[in-house]
Amino acid sequence: SQIEVTEYEPTDDEVEQQLSTYVDSWTHNEEVEKDTVEDGDLCLIDYVGSVDGVEFEGGTGTDYMLGIGSNAFIPGFESSLIGAKNKETTTINVTFPETYSVNPDMAGVEAQFEVTIKGIYKEVSYELNDASVAENTEYSTVEEYTAVVKEEIKNNYLANQAWQALYEKCEFKEVPAYAVQAYKEDLIAQFEQTLSMYGMTMDSYLESYGY
Repeated sequence: SQIEVTEYEPTDDEVEQQLSTYVDSWTHNEEVEKDTVEDGDLCLIDYVGSVDGVEFEGGTGTDYMLGIGSNAFIPGFESSLIGAKNKETTTINVTFPETYSVNPDMAGVEAQFEVTIKGIYKEVSYELNDASVAENTEYSTVEEYTAVVKEEIKNNYLANQAWQALYEKCEFKEVPAYAVQAYKEDLIAQFEQTLSMYGMTMDSYLESYGY
């Protein structure tokens, strides 16, 4: 049987709201001229961690953009960088948490990090103009991009209608095994990608929880 949908024309407010949502997601880091690190700064750093002068696995990073106060690193790491000199190397002393699932071998260990502040940055938002569209999309002008977004809203509306009509017409008693497997593989791939940002693998993650 056929599925019927109703034509739809997005309003100007809908298009502007969607454009605003996209533009708000466009940010870039801009280097600022500062002598020392302050809480809230974004710092581009290299770091080398060691225990009693011996480097340890997972304690080294290059060109990492760290937000001071973001709590992305272990307690004491970011706060110890407040007051550090820009474009210089400093050594900080930190103690890993008593419970540290990322690397249980480092739990409670006192370590030293040699940290080089390569630059201090701030996150800057874009305004909607031809230049920002060209930099953040495959289009060249606001006019061109607006037309594309308008068409996207329209197509999404029609697609939602079609899916809703399909749901109302169809039913099934069991999810196909291939669909379950595909969904499972997709979730695992997404999770592994997230873990890789923290220098972990699925095996190391599971092992840290005793699985």
